[in-house]
Amino acid sequence: MTGAEIKNLWNKIDFLVTDRNNFGMDRGGAVVGFLSQMNVNTVTGYDAWPNGLSFISMHEMMHMTDIGKAYDLANWQAYSAGGGTLANYNSSNSYFRDNESFVNNAANSLVEKLGLPITPVSTGQDPTLWFPPYGVL
Repeated sequence: MTGAEIKNLWNKIDFLVTDRNNFGMDRGGAVVGFLSQMNVNTVTGYDAWPNGLSFISMHEMMHMTDIGKAYDLANWQAYSAGGGTLANYNSSNSYFRDNESFVNNAANSLVEKLGLPITPVSTGQDPTLWFPPYGVL
């Protein structure tokens, strides 16, 4: 990802904090296009950690990248090809956890490459254990 791509993407993103809590099991929000909707409890949970709001912003942005969308689609297709349904696409299966770990890794990489003062909350842990990453989902 280039700096121009990051800037272009960041300029398109909107965040909506809502009291809506029907995103699905283990989901504190949803990304639709360039809109990240997050339940207020999710936001409060991330805010309890140092740099948590900054990190979840980077995490959500990574969901919106071309590679983030492609990775999500590949995981969903593999999951649904085995008979999985949207109602059960949550942290109980490896496809969902893998997708969330992928965007956490991408967010961590971006933070490190740009030298941003955002300390990943999950430092030192196996990335596959990062979901749920922290906070209240």
